[in-house]
Amino acid sequence: MHLDLEVNVLSSIEVNVKIGSIEAAFKGEPDAVLKAFFEWLSKVYPSYEAVSKIVFEPNVDSLIRECSDLLLITDNGVVLKRTDLAAEDSIILSLVGAYLGFRFGKLGKETMTPSELAKTTGKALKTVYNTLASMFKQGKISKLNGEYGLTKDQIAKFTFEILPKIKRSTA
Repeated sequence: MHLDLEVNVLSSIEVNVKIGSIEAAFKGEPDAVLKAFFEWLSKVYPSYEAVSKIVFEPNVDSLIRECSDLLLITDNGVVLKRTDLAAEDSIILSLVGAYLGFRFGKLGKETMTPSELAKTTGKALKTVYNTLASMFKQGKISKLNGEYGLTKDQIAKFTFEILPKIKRSTA
């Protein structure tokens, strides 16, 4: 939940709330605003909580924590901490890094070119091209204007299937 609170000298407050994709704004005297906010929250939150159990929305904070031992995000791009991964796992992990880096404003885009992926993964450019073609055909990655990235459903698959496999191979 994201909450912005603004107070001015005239004893008026403005509260802007965002829970997932649901947003609301409240403005007025503090007591009235807080009462309206809590009434709204008591109506919206149970529905949001139920829906969020079946609708996947990537949790950037959780994904960052889960991937922190696997990658770094710098001003120049993604750096993988693991060099022993297969090409496909390295590529998907690099694309997750690009997604995360874009989400918190460290990177200017959430996609990567084959050349960027070759540099990040340490794999030969020809290997990257071949792996990208196969992954795209299988729906594991998306392609737009010669760059590759991930959709929400691809991030969900990474979160629940690929990430646990990569982490198990560390142990």
